[in-house]
This record gives sequence, structure tokens and C-alpha cells, in this order.
Amino acid sequence: MKWTSGKRIVFVLAIAAFSLQVQAQCIIGNCENGYSVFKLENGDMYTGQWVNGTREGYGRYDWANGAFYVGDFKYNGFHGLGTYYTPDGAIASGVFEDNVFQGADTTVVLPTPIAAPDVLIWDEWIKADLTAKSAAAKGTKPVEFGAMVLRAISEFPTDFANIKTVPRPKILARETGWYSNLVTKESVEAGVGAASVSRKALYYNILYTGTDSLAAIKKYNNYIAVVKGLTIPCCSLIADTYDFSGPNYSSKTTSWLTLSVNGGFEESVYSDMVMELSLNTMLGANGWQITYKIYHLSEMQNE
Repeated sequence: MKWTSGKRIVFVLAIAAFSLQVQAQCIIGNCENGYSVFKLENGDMYTGQWVNGTREGYGRYDWANGAFYVGDFKYNGFHGLGTYYTPDGAIASGVFEDNVFQGADTTVVLPTPIAAPDVLIWDEWIKADLTAKSAAAKGTKPVEFGAMVLRAISEFPTDFANIKTVPRPKILARETGWYSNLVTKESVEAGVGAASVSRKALYYNILYTGTDSLAAIKKYNNYIAVVKGLTIPCCSLIADTYDFSGPNYSSKTTSWLTLSVNGGFEESVYSDMVMELSLNTMLGANGWQITYKIYHLSEMQNE
């Protein structure tokens, strides 16, 4: 059976937050900013992409009862193009918004179905990714945090074409992006996320991971102070900070949006710029992570 266009279905099970699963486990990979297999205590499993500790990008969610969803995720839910398969073989394939099936869309190409989670396949990918990361590290010259921010802003109009280096191996039949040669002295990892027809590239830099919460908060506040002290050539920025606290996950995020664009810089480009610095607990592990990102505001507004 295949559901027809126009029939709306809400997948209640899909919106259960991982933070409610005390025994949830990151089996393999990066469950913060990257690709991984993540298993919940009830037997459900997510295989796919993460951004700042949330399911975002392309992936597969398997329920313990045999149902599964393959496609686009946003803010931990089904959002974009995808296909939902019930245990008895019924299929809902098309456009999803906030876990609701909106109907079929024959004008777009649906995501390619991917196999159920296979830890061995992921293990091979991680080995290949570590090789790519090592290759990217050769010849890089770390800079101070402030210099990194200014360079990332200058590369924003080109979708960071000049600071991406070694490509990361494909996973789930999708491009996964590149490692970057723009790193700070304390960088754990820096890279450029892959652009696609529907998404623009972003630059990210994992600045810190550790178990000392006081040290993490101090570093986070120091990074905020550095940004406040910078003279940004392109534009004037306005900052906003918001906190989230849950049973097993918490975060603090400061975002900078463009208030005005200076003369000599393309307004249509830089008015779409967002910078973000986040401090969050690491899912599936004890510790804290600080991440810097710069991306397009339109990505948030369009999804």
C-alpha cells in the first residue's frame, strides 16, 4: 500500500527526544557534528548526520517494531524529502514538515533508500575518515581564534571554497564535505559541510572538547569576548544568546546576525550571514564541546 498525495500523517514516535532515553548510546561515529550510529534504550536506532547534537541532514531512523524512515532530518524530526516504511510494507514517500507527511512531490528526486545500520560499514568509514583528517592536517598553519573568525567571514561569499581541502569519504551515498585548513591552535576539527541543491555550504570549527565544565565555560566566555573585540570589515553584527537545559543535555549558544552591511561589500550576500558559537554537553559521552559555525540565515528560514 502507498499513501496518496494530500493525506497527512503525524509520526508521533519520531518526535521522542533522545534526551529522554537515559541509556541512549552513541555506538560509533560523531554524535555531535558528523555521522554516526546512535541506539536508544527501547531498541530504536538512528544512522546518519548530526549538527550540534541534533539529527540534521540525511539519515535513517529504525523503530524496534520494524518500521523505518529514510530521508531528510531537521531539529531531530522528519523535515524535507523522505520515505516512511511501516512493518507491514505500507509506504509514505514525498515531502515531510515537522514530522508530518505533506504528500508526494513528483517534481523532485527522493532520497535514495539506504541499508539498515551496519556497524562494520561505519567502522570502515571512520577509518577512511581518519586517514582524510590526517592528510588534511599536513601543512596547516594554526591561527588565533580572532584571525580564524575574520578569515571565515571573508570566505563566506564563496561558500568557503578557498579553505576546504581533503574531501571526507562519502557515507549513505551522500557527499559529507571537506576538512579545512583554517584551524586554530586548539582546534579539534574544522571543515566545510557539503552544499547541495537545497542546502548551502557551512564552515564549522570544533574548538574544544573536555570533561571540565568550568574550563569549558571559561573558554566559551573568552571566545565571546574575542568576537566582541573584533572589527568586522563587512558589516555590523548584533548578538543574541540563548540557553537550553534538559535532563541529559544542555547548551548555551550565542548567534551573531548582520545588522547592516558596509560599503564595498555585497549586501545580498552578507545580510544572509549567521555566526554561531555553542557550548553543549556531548550526547552519549561525559563532557563538553565548543563549536564555531558560520552559515546562511536563509537555510534556517527555508526549512
